[in-house]
Amino acid sequence: MPRWYIHLDAAKLASACWETSGRAPDQADEFSPTADPSARAAFERAGPTPQQLAAIKRAHPNYCALGVIGPSAKPQNGRGRNWRAARERCVQRPPRRSKWRQQASVVALATAAVLVSTQTALAAPAVNPATHQRLTSNSMVQRPSGGYEIATSGETRVAQAKPPHDPAPPRDRSAAAELIAALVLLLLTLLGFATRETRAIATSNFVVTDKDGKEYQVVKGRTVPEELKQGLANDRYKEQRVRYFRTLYVGLDNRWSTSKIQPLLWTYAVLFGLSSLLIAKWLGTPQGWTAQVKAGLQDEYLILLGGPFAAAVLAKFITTEKIRNETLPKTVAPEDSGGLKDGLVQVISDDAGNTDLVDLQYFAFNLLALAYFLSVFVFHLQEGFPHLPALLVGLTGVAGATYVSKKAAERALPVLTSVVPGKAAPGGEVDLWGANLVVEAPASPAPPGWKPKVTVAGVTADELDVVNDAPATDHLKVRIPDAPAGATKIVAFTAVGTQAGAGLDFEVTAPTLKGVGELAAASCADLRVALEDVESEIRGLQEELAGASPGEKPSIVRQIRSDQAQADRIRQQQRASNCLPAPPQWHLAAEDSQVLAVHAALLPSAKVLYFSGDQHDEEPTRPLDATRLWNPETESVEHVDSPGDDADLFCCGHSLLGDGSVLVVGGTSAFDHEAPKPHSEQHHFTGLKSTHVYDWRTNSWAQAEDMRDGRWYPTIVTLSDGRALAMSGHNAGGEGHENSFLEFYNPDTRTWTPRPDDEAFITSPPLEETGYFKLDTVWIGPIPIPLNHEFHPMVYYPRLHLLPNGEIFSSTALQADDGSNHIRLTRTINPVDGALTVVGPPPFTASYMWPTPPWIPDPQGVGRMANVYARQAFVSVMLPLKPPNFTPKILICGEEQAKIFDCSRPDAGWQNAGSPRPYPMRAYANSVILPNGTVLIIGGAASEHGPFGAPTPSSLQEGRLELGDTGGTDDDAILSPEVYHPDTNTWETLAPDPNGIARIYHSVALLLPDGRVWLAGSNHDAQRNVGGTRVDGGGDARELRIQTLSPSYLFAWDTDGKNVVPAAKPRITEAPEDISYNEEFIISTPDAGEIATVALIRCASTTHGFSSDQRYVELIRDRSKEAPASLDVRAPETSLLAPPGYYMLFLVNQAGTPSIAHFVRLGTS
Repeated sequence: MPRWYIHLDAAKLASACWETSGRAPDQADEFSPTADPSARAAFERAGPTPQQLAAIKRAHPNYCALGVIGPSAKPQNGRGRNWRAARERCVQRPPRRSKWRQQASVVALATAAVLVSTQTALAAPAVNPATHQRLTSNSMVQRPSGGYEIATSGETRVAQAKPPHDPAPPRDRSAAAELIAALVLLLLTLLGFATRETRAIATSNFVVTDKDGKEYQVVKGRTVPEELKQGLANDRYKEQRVRYFRTLYVGLDNRWSTSKIQPLLWTYAVLFGLSSLLIAKWLGTPQGWTAQVKAGLQDEYLILLGGPFAAAVLAKFITTEKIRNETLPKTVAPEDSGGLKDGLVQVISDDAGNTDLVDLQYFAFNLLALAYFLSVFVFHLQEGFPHLPALLVGLTGVAGATYVSKKAAERALPVLTSVVPGKAAPGGEVDLWGANLVVEAPASPAPPGWKPKVTVAGVTADELDVVNDAPATDHLKVRIPDAPAGATKIVAFTAVGTQAGAGLDFEVTAPTLKGVGELAAASCADLRVALEDVESEIRGLQEELAGASPGEKPSIVRQIRSDQAQADRIRQQQRASNCLPAPPQWHLAAEDSQVLAVHAALLPSAKVLYFSGDQHDEEPTRPLDATRLWNPETESVEHVDSPGDDADLFCCGHSLLGDGSVLVVGGTSAFDHEAPKPHSEQHHFTGLKSTHVYDWRTNSWAQAEDMRDGRWYPTIVTLSDGRALAMSGHNAGGEGHENSFLEFYNPDTRTWTPRPDDEAFITSPPLEETGYFKLDTVWIGPIPIPLNHEFHPMVYYPRLHLLPNGEIFSSTALQADDGSNHIRLTRTINPVDGALTVVGPPPFTASYMWPTPPWIPDPQGVGRMANVYARQAFVSVMLPLKPPNFTPKILICGEEQAKIFDCSRPDAGWQNAGSPRPYPMRAYANSVILPNGTVLIIGGAASEHGPFGAPTPSSLQEGRLELGDTGGTDDDAILSPEVYHPDTNTWETLAPDPNGIARIYHSVALLLPDGRVWLAGSNHDAQRNVGGTRVDGGGDARELRIQTLSPSYLFAWDTDGKNVVPAAKPRITEAPEDISYNEEFIISTPDAGEIATVALIRCASTTHGFSSDQRYVELIRDRSKEAPASLDVRAPETSLLAPPGYYMLFLVNQAGTPSIAHFVRLGTS
């Protein structure tokens, strides 16, 4: 059967074909290329026309014609497509027998055409080398030079190796396939995470009965089945929305599961690989899929998929059985177990949060094998899945086996990290910190013998309180049992039959005193109750004694004496058990400070800088060399140069900058008698413009840029960005009595700016003179003197505190011309634009009446000859900032009733701080925040009546107001310090100063690094000198003695309760010198188990009873990371909480005794 082929070459397949089994002569003439020379030439140029092909189909139903398929070309002489560009093989079709089969062939042909055109568009076919072909029939072949010729049957021809118009090399679509596969997996994962369902999570362990009467145990933290929720109280469960995909990697304990993560990673990896191969095949790069189909799934991938799945199933089975058998308590973490970082930490850690070596190596080896797979596969997709090294596969297998083995051998032993305090008497309470300290029963009622126990010297301690309600906790309070006194250990058990963890050293103190008997092992609370009972009985006997007959009195007296002896023994027992604080100790450190300490600052060198300019001596030729250093270690005075003869630093303002330098602003330009009226009438000195900086590293002064105007009695506040704000103070000119402009000091450039944007100077708009008040009537004895007179005696040193929100709180009530009728209110200041915000009423509403009674309520709220809180003679201190909220509270003290302002509750206004004090006032006192978080109030006077005498109507009418303008007298000095306890809102009065030194006007007090309080300065009777002699005649007005006060926390009673001994201080063996905000750092200490608080106290500067630098920030501890000899703490989160600068780092033990401070620099200057 002769066949005619029209083809390009053997490799490229013919573009059209037909076969004949005999044809009619007319057909032969019509289609034979040799029948007509012109037809042959046309045929050679362009191939068969579409009409010719159609005619073939019509005339020869037994022949097939695929036509010309391939890229289009311009028609040649109007005759169809360029058939020489065809690419499809000629496929012989069976004879056409029916019309529907013919139509099906056409459809199949069209489909094949689309597929082939897509294939050729994405990748070019392979190029075969030239080969020799022996023709089996007459054929039409293409000449190398172009055109076509007839090749007869039997002739050998060389097929063309490369057709004309050869297409571009095939494009590799591997990267596109991988990207598509990754995006599809990511999309599906995100959809899974976005889809949530609501579940009922049990809040405790309980037993529930279903509708059929069958009981089920529900475990806290697990899901309550929907069919069991019916009839349950709402407090038994809580509704939570849970992500569908969350269970793929999170266990029932709400932690990222180590066993689930490994198979999940390999499942995603294999899905990604197979998806990439399939998509690449569809895109025209099938080599990878073909290679993978031929190779099959290699053994190593079966191991890497099956191994982790098997390990997960085995680990689940082992853990479930141990929990059921009560040999392994499983803690439940909060539902929100953290983000990716926290989750990865959980993968390689145990339930206590400690890094687990077995979990780490299991995860690390799988991660390494996965990284190898991805790195090879991504760059060699056409080769299919890569073969993994046997080393990696073996390591992952061994790691999985080790993980399962650990699960089989695992026991949740209790881990004690600290016991606070490290010693206590029987009945005392201690805190245990660690992991797995107590186990909650899985159901109610609890299984027999489940009760957790803690032993002390073999005796079981009573559980007081589980701080968190997880099945296993890290914090447990226990009461010490009646264990024998002496050194012992505390050991925590999880359940009966569970091995105990390692114990920690502990000391039981139970001194037995003669006559105390049953009180030997009593707690502090028991001793207090016993003492109250005995004292109550004594009072009852004394009342009985008063009405007793002579015969009854002797026996009553004997009973009273017996009870008094018993009370003494109880007090002795209280001291021996450290239930009563030891008394503080006063020490006269130096007889001569050489200069009056009006201003003082604690330097990072641990020394105290103090200075005073003219030392309150109005002699025109007064010396100004009044700067000294106090060395606490040697208790000696060291001379330091002063800024110069033109810099009188008396009554200046100051604060510490970020590098520990002391910024000193303003001072005295002229005394009141040298100033022009009306200033002299108002008893104001004029202020300096100068600025000086003391460098503690070189002990030298440097002068910075002058301010816009002078300031005398200004307040300086260091801001969160390291700049310093200057406010108030009496200037050297102008009609006003106050410098109402805000100025900002930049320590980097040592220049002043009005505000950050360098715009015009601003006030605290619309701030007026702070001390304005109106006096309608003054009483001279019983005689009222009508005045209707305004006074402007500015308020010196406004009490300003930087709040954690960046605003400045003013304890000094500020008045403004803002429609409030000049009423002074408690306000905050925005340091950016100086805007005032009213946050509450003033702490005073009174008028003055001379001489008694001192105060009359004033409903208008205007300070008319206002009390101490209306001026500058009161103490103001921001109480310790403590986690978690670091809520700022401001304590003021000076009147009989101290007050507190809670900045988180401004609507409450000023509230009473404890009960009224035993003094009518404590003016010109000092405050010191102590390391144990209490506030020491020391010094001050019970009145302000100076030796000037009572005012007269004429002096008042002329505006000369001496009343209340002095600092009190030595006779009215308060010698007993007081301590305010913020936690209990109570006051404690300490023993008075045995030296009887009055610390009133111009006195200072600072906290030292060893926990003592440094005291210096004061003007006797608030007087000044002239040429070294008091202006009122006789002696020196300066107090030059230096004292230190050692608070009670530095001492303890001996075991007999009779003698005071130094308390054991915590020790800091190593800590960083510099820390950044929110930085986690380690403090090395052998007393880690005893530490209750870690605190930062800013190095302070103080004058006139106020320090804007004072700041106490308690640090957050991560107890889960602590070891017996170290503490893991975190620095303050931002500079708003603690401005940059030097701080004293204190460790405070459970007894309240602080360590010697370690100086640390926080942030940058």
